[in-house]
Amino acid sequence: MAVTFACPKGDQSDDAEYCSVCGIKMEPVLAAAHADPSVERCPACGVERHDGARFCETCRYDFKAQSSSPSTPVGVVQEVDTGVPSKMAAAPVAASARYWEATIAVDATLDVEPDPDVPCPVDTPERTFPLDLAENLVGRRSTARGILPSIALNDPGVSHRHLMVYRNPDATLTVSDLGSTNGTFLNGSTERLQAGVKTPIADGDRLELGRWTRITFHCRS
Repeated sequence: MAVTFACPKGDQSDDAEYCSVCGIKMEPVLAAAHADPSVERCPACGVERHDGARFCETCRYDFKAQSSSPSTPVGVVQEVDTGVPSKMAAAPVAASARYWEATIAVDATLDVEPDPDVPCPVDTPERTFPLDLAENLVGRRSTARGILPSIALNDPGVSHRHLMVYRNPDATLTVSDLGSTNGTFLNGSTERLQAGVKTPIADGDRLELGRWTRITFHCRS
């Protein structure tokens, strides 16, 4: 018989860390009496709200609509109040004759300010990710904060929610920096992408971000 765990909202989960039904973290909800009143928390699960995010990182509560969002899966980036409209979408885009891939590479030449305590990794193989979701979050993984990017990068210069890659209904690609600390650069430019602004991507375009990460986009047919 399969072992299940009761989450704070009463669902039966087969995951002991995050509820497999509603996505809430499997720990007691913080009581209001013990919570820091200066910290804004999700009213559904008690997790701290970060950076004015619209959706709770753990249970996907919609702070703007003040309602739960059970249909939005954990790990999909939330809409941040940047002033630029954005629609949450987690389902794969309708099939198209074209599809996109992102190849992640470690480029030591980008690490212009090496840190001896955290050296650039060597002999790291390239990784290729299919961009088959309407929205693909790029960033560093944080299990504690429930941030699970579609493309997780092991680069200390990359923000947890660094970049969103959008695959549009017409199978074109756009990217938007999510207000990252160190910025995102296109095709070797010294000008970082403007946060919250969608930038069109063409086959073969490259993004440089973090200390040593290069992302190359390929359009296949």
